[in-house]
Amino acid sequence: MFGENNKIRMSNSYFPFTAPSIEIDNSCDKCNAKGCVHCKNEGYIEVLGAGVVNQKILDMNGYDSKKFSGFAFVLELNVWFF
Repeated sequence: MFGENNKIRMSNSYFPFTAPSIEIDNSCDKCNAKGCVHCKNEGYIEVLGAGVVNQKILDMNGYDSKKFSGFAFVLELNVWFF
C-alpha cells in the first residue's frame, strides 16, 4: 500500500458534517491505478477524510460554536482477503 510505486492524491471533498473538507486517496495496489473491482474502476482508494466540524453541528449538540470548534478525521483501512 505504501510501496515505491504508490501515488497519493489530495483533493477538496464534500462530507456532510465538515466544511472545508479534504480527501486523501492512495493508488490501488491491486491494479496499479488502472481500475478494477477493488477501487471501483477509479484507480484510487480513499484512505483519509478530514475537515473542520460545521458550526451548525456543534450548535445542534449543545456546544457554543463561538466558544468551541472541532476537527474530524477518519483513517480508512481497506483489507482484502483472497
